[in-house]
Amino acid sequence: MNDKEKISIEHLVQAYDAYVECGTSKMWEEKELFLLMDYFAVERQYERSLEICEEGINHFPYSLTFYLKKVIYLLELNKVDEVNAILEHVNALSPGNHVVTLLHARLLFKTHNNAEALSLISGLEGKLDEIRTCEMLLLKANILEEEGRNEGIFQILSQAVLLDASNEEAIEYFWAWIESYKKYEEGILIFGKILDSNSYNGLSWYYLGLSQAYLGNYDEALEALEFAYLSTPTLEIAYREYGNLCFELKKFQKALEAYEEMIALFVSDSEILMMCGQCCLELNQAQKSLAYFRKALQSDPMNDEVLYHIGEVFLQHKDWKKAILYYKRAINIEDQREEYYSSMGIAYQQMGDEEKAEFCFQEAVNLAPCESKYWLYYLSFLIHADRKQEAIELAKAGELETEGSTMIFAHIACLLAAGQRKEALMMLGVALEEDYSTHTVLFTLLPDVETDPEVSEMLQYYRPES
Repeated sequence: MNDKEKISIEHLVQAYDAYVECGTSKMWEEKELFLLMDYFAVERQYERSLEICEEGINHFPYSLTFYLKKVIYLLELNKVDEVNAILEHVNALSPGNHVVTLLHARLLFKTHNNAEALSLISGLEGKLDEIRTCEMLLLKANILEEEGRNEGIFQILSQAVLLDASNEEAIEYFWAWIESYKKYEEGILIFGKILDSNSYNGLSWYYLGLSQAYLGNYDEALEALEFAYLSTPTLEIAYREYGNLCFELKKFQKALEAYEEMIALFVSDSEILMMCGQCCLELNQAQKSLAYFRKALQSDPMNDEVLYHIGEVFLQHKDWKKAILYYKRAINIEDQREEYYSSMGIAYQQMGDEEKAEFCFQEAVNLAPCESKYWLYYLSFLIHADRKQEAIELAKAGELETEGSTMIFAHIACLLAAGQRKEALMMLGVALEEDYSTHTVLFTLLPDVETDPEVSEMLQYYRPES
């Protein structure tokens, strides 16, 4: 829908609302009523569509389309008891109408008469146009899925979307099956075929992008997602997904541009404003990031993540007291986020409040015992507090809780810090042989170790051949 059409339908909706409210008489054109019904149906406001449909039947009692749409809206609202009588009336107006038969099959499905529904569908094969055939195939897929007969559904849905790619329900149902059964490569082929015949199908570009992303083809994914919103500027989810993927790939400027374009076109929400703030923070635009975070907080004052990110801005600028204030506010809303505690621990440590800092680091480890980085924050705190023996014991505990060799190297760093070089160097040889790449943990905890002659010699000896 272009801007002109959007304005036109909005005026039409306003005119209809005024008509209902005032109770004035008006001679509606069929086209106007169809536009109104479709507008509310897209918004899933089927009660309103039904109300307008009744108006249409009153004004145009011999128009078959109003009766057919009334059946569709009643089925969507699960008002199945009213459908049979209308279908009989429509059948009298248009005997042998295949669309009526298709709607009858939908009614049978709604009332769990699947065998009869499939029988009617079988009789319709080859008798409908492409749009109705797509609807028939969707119905058939739904029936088979309800009965647990999943084999062949993917092929049915593939056929459906190729027949009518403008049917969003079909595209979304097809994507659900791709995602459920990890058929991303097959999905790419089908979406490619759709786009070969209609390169402006935004939803197909969108799901093509998601398929490529799931396969790790990130450049292709970004290209498809960009085409999705360029071909269909109203496709809000495409802007969001493009921005999110750029953010994950650390393309922060591109992510920010997508989010800002989305804000210009649609009503912005707290999450998007927050993502803009995060991008700005990564781009070292602290003041701009703070402005976005504050807008996000105005949009949703209970958004704990926004409060946390404001704390991160102040932490970056070494304003420890303000950082702690916002971390506390975030924790008051959500007290199960380990990163909130670890960041607050860093701020307290910088202020010299060791008791509160240790409490925060301990809480972070308790909340996420499997994540090595929170153990490293705690260990770093203990080493700097000259509590090296406690650090060694904590590192041993961390080895039991986490996977990989990060905590083994952390244990070695603690031994070196405590002056237990012999044991540390023996462990280092074994650790380097098993996982050389993780040795940088040593430098994270003990930067001076990078220039330690014995450690440097061992690193040189165990360095894998390129």
